[in-house]
Amino acid sequence: MVSAKHASNAITGALEREDFSENALSDYQKDWKRELGMELWIDGIVHRFFGGISDRKFNSIYDDLSTESSIDLINKTGDIDFPSRVVFSLFLRKPSIPAKLLFMR
Repeated sequence: MVSAKHASNAITGALEREDFSENALSDYQKDWKRELGMELWIDGIVHRFFGGISDRKFNSIYDDLSTESSIDLINKTGDIDFPSRVVFSLFLRKPSIPAKLLFMR
């Protein structure tokens, strides 16, 4: 949705200026990167980290995430464009998760 918003803005601006050059449309790239760039970087770190954990650790964290309180928190803070918000919220409200990531074998 964020990318679509920026694409729409770039196209609207190009139509208003009647300028469809690469330079005129480059605002799209700059704008979505400004809004989502850091999020994508964080998401990459989280993905690589979780991709390297053991099955035992993963199953234990999954059990923590399967509770009603965790599911409620995910539903309240989850955002498909900004997944780090739910990760950070879970880490703050469920300290067992980062503890397991750091100390469990």
